[in-house]
Amino acid sequence: QPVEEVVDITIAYKGPRDLCISDIAFGTMSDTEVYLNFRSYKMSDLPKEEADLETWLYTRYQEKDEMLARFKETGSFTADGNTEFTQLSLPPEKMLYSLLFWYISAFFVIDFYKCSLRNLWGLTDYLF
Repeated sequence: QPVEEVVDITIAYKGPRDLCISDIAFGTMSDTEVYLNFRSYKMSDLPKEEADLETWLYTRYQEKDEMLARFKETGSFTADGNTEFTQLSLPPEKMLYSLLFWYISAFFVIDFYKCSLRNLWGLTDYLF
């Protein structure tokens, strides 16, 4: 099945401070609101040549930078302030699954690096 559309997602946060990956992983972002902006582009409308596609992509990133700056200043993704918001909440059981995923993933990443360092450089005496 060929890809028919590209979905462009811009994520913005409102809260007392900027988020970091550990806030998301450990669920310490309860006082933060997360906003998503979705835009969809049909593959048939995208440039076919690599150079043109690269220019198109850079233009999308410039737009994202402008949208995020505007959101930080006004609370809206659009210049006219007509951004529509739909409030979503994450049930506690889904948050638990998300946290388990992060913990298990972190375990495997740490284990991978420990094995890599031991096998490649014999450095486990200095780690963990």
